Amino acid sequence: MGLDTFVKVLLRNWWLILLTVVVTAGSTWFFASGQKPVYQAVTTVELKPSTKLDTPQIIVSVYNSLDNRIKINTIARKATSGSMLQRVAAKLNVALPSVRATDVSTIVIPQSNLIEIRSQSTNPEFAAAVVNTTAQELQTESLRDVMEIEVIDVAVPSTTPIGRGLNYLLTMAVLFGLALGAIFALLEYFIGQMRLSSRSLGTPVMQLAGAAVAADEGAAEGSVGDGTGNQGTNRRSTRR
Repeated sequence: MGLDTFVKVLLRNWWLILLTVVVTAGSTWFFASGQKPVYQAVTTVELKPSTKLDTPQIIVSVYNSLDNRIKINTIARKATSGSMLQRVAAKLNVALPSVRATDVSTIVIPQSNLIEIRSQSTNPEFAAAVVNTTAQELQTESLRDVMEIEVIDVAVPSTTPIGRGLNYLLTMAVLFGLALGAIFALLEYFIGQMRLSSRSLGTPVMQLAGAAVAADEGAAEGSVGDGTGNQGTNRRSTRR
């Protein structure tokens, strides 16, 4: 198929391409517009030696213990535990399922003693309150006056939802609809070509078959005529 044929196929089936674009874009808008935007809140805490320590050797020892990542990973795990979520729910005076729905998670920043606490919610103020309360509850953890947790970044309500926006989704839907419509147009063209090929190949075969039937009928009629002629000759011979 050349470029000219390709363009002609698309122009001939413009209605099919337009219909596909309308269906894909319309369905995307219907489902995306019905969903509420989700916001993410992030607060950052640091695990460091306690300010009560005044001996350099002990401070160095604490930093060395932090290097093996066991303690900081334990703290990060506690931040997402069920008991912590219960404490946060009680602190905010909300139901526990509401806190669980925010999907609290933690990330330990590589090569540092920092922990990011994240949550997601359709309510940006509630998402920020959950992570900030979690950070405050972590500060009350008993670290035997050797380490302490300091909040270095307080979460603020986000004004930008996470994920792809509606405009982006609609753009991708239009592009997908154009590609899908072009595929349908080409499919319609190839199916038509196959039908034409079948008809063109079938015509000579039918003609040959018809000729063969006609020949057989002619031969049969000749045989019948010969038989009749022979019977007449035999009758004349008998009379003589």
